[in-house]
Amino acid sequence: QKITLLVLLLTQVFMLTPVYAGGNDWVNGWLRADTFDIYNNTDYKVQLYAGALPSTLLDRNFTTGWLAVYTCANLAPACFIQVGLLAQKDGVHWFVEMFDPTNGGVDCSLRLSQGAQVYWSDTTTNPATPLGCRGTVGDLVQQGQWATVELVKYTSLPYWIARVNGNDVAHIKINVNRIYKGFASMEEGYNELIDPQMTGQFWFWDPQYNYGGWKSWMQSAVSSDQHNYITLRKQDIFGMDVDPNPDCPTYYGATTNLNTDIWYWYAGSSGVRCAWLFPPVTVDDSAPSLTYSGSWSHVTGLFNTWNNSLSWGYNPGDKVALTTPTTNSISRVYSMAANRGTSVLKVNGSNVAVGSDTTADTRRQVVRTASAAGSTTVEVSDNCCGLVDLDAFVVDIPRVPAGTYDDRSYMCTYIGNWTYANNVTGAYNNTEAWNQNSGDAVTFTFTGNNVTYYSTATNRGIAAVTIDGVNQGTIDQWSANTTRQVNRTWSSLGSGVHTIHISNTGNTSHSGHFIAVDDIVVS
Repeated sequence: QKITLLVLLLTQVFMLTPVYAGGNDWVNGWLRADTFDIYNNTDYKVQLYAGALPSTLLDRNFTTGWLAVYTCANLAPACFIQVGLLAQKDGVHWFVEMFDPTNGGVDCSLRLSQGAQVYWSDTTTNPATPLGCRGTVGDLVQQGQWATVELVKYTSLPYWIARVNGNDVAHIKINVNRIYKGFASMEEGYNELIDPQMTGQFWFWDPQYNYGGWKSWMQSAVSSDQHNYITLRKQDIFGMDVDPNPDCPTYYGATTNLNTDIWYWYAGSSGVRCAWLFPPVTVDDSAPSLTYSGSWSHVTGLFNTWNNSLSWGYNPGDKVALTTPTTNSISRVYSMAANRGTSVLKVNGSNVAVGSDTTADTRRQVVRTASAAGSTTVEVSDNCCGLVDLDAFVVDIPRVPAGTYDDRSYMCTYIGNWTYANNVTGAYNNTEAWNQNSGDAVTFTFTGNNVTYYSTATNRGIAAVTIDGVNQGTIDQWSANTTRQVNRTWSSLGSGVHTIHISNTGNTSHSGHFIAVDDIVVS
């Protein structure tokens, strides 16, 4: 009798928990939730597309694409809820989950007549409390078709509603009428001791919130914790974080701005790298909102410029102006070169920077940022002695605080053709980026008083460094012996936003024209 009872108990536990992820990879698409019209509205949705099934045969393995929110300020597990697409070996399902059943679990009864199942249960404290549910293959969603997933909270109801393609599929028992964090993410879950790195293919389009009508998710913000950006989180089979850095992993990654649509991105196998989900508002030099005065030339098809176009003024007094709403800053993006002169940057009529744009080598997409809030008029004018140009203005440029950032960081903006190498022994995170083309560059924007640039010295060329539009000279990266983590620090930069620009001069003191980026440290 005792043996029979034990078998029945084990069978019950197994049936209540048909899926358990021993290890996970997440490519997290963070969505900002720091403005009233986002966090105080309780209707959120995103469109999802599952392109592939997991490339393993284990029942418990899966890949997912999902929309999730936290409903408490401390981001406790009990506040995490999600709805999305679940890809397993048998096909694609919709699923709903909450991380912790403290508030009562998930009501999965809405689609039972269509075959929906209780899919996750809290077997340790209350086996009868569902943590989530799963639809059957073919119910509301299909592999290779777009689906809309939605989380809704009506103030008159004590629970959130999960919807798939307009159908209510579950009730999530949390009675809170605001969010503190949002995600639209891809995940791999597995039970093997070694990560199987299953094929994952998920596309995301147009996350929206309902504020007097549906609106696309707002773009940039001040703190890196509030930006719309992509990070990695990886856990082993014991639930321990094994890669806490905010960089995409070797196998999984993200590709943003698909088809030149800032609301459209991919996450899964072979993504390019981490990047901003929704880039900051960039006003190109050809935008009709700009006002040019004096003699200006406009050229297109210019490699390594923003949107492959550039405008320049010839004479002192030539100027270009933009009036735009800003939250925290306005940035000028421009080129430095041998034929440039001195320029003046004004914000709301006050001089912010007067300086030389002249360098022996050509440096594209140099950035200078000024503080600005509210309706802002920014102006660039030619002061003397050469050309002055405009590539673009950036409203509220993203920036990161103190920390160590790998070459794969979403904050590294690469200009031109770069190679991203893995398994580089001795490099930070065993990764490195390098380039051998004159004029190709990388920019990195941050808040901090000091910045350190780490690279490798070997058969390299000469890199030129600019910080906030000020020429910092060059670094010869050649060495007879390969040396990792060679570094240079620039200190006492002052408060505010800074951008370091590192470019390939095309010059060399020995052989080879490569320059490298290993990591950047802000302090």
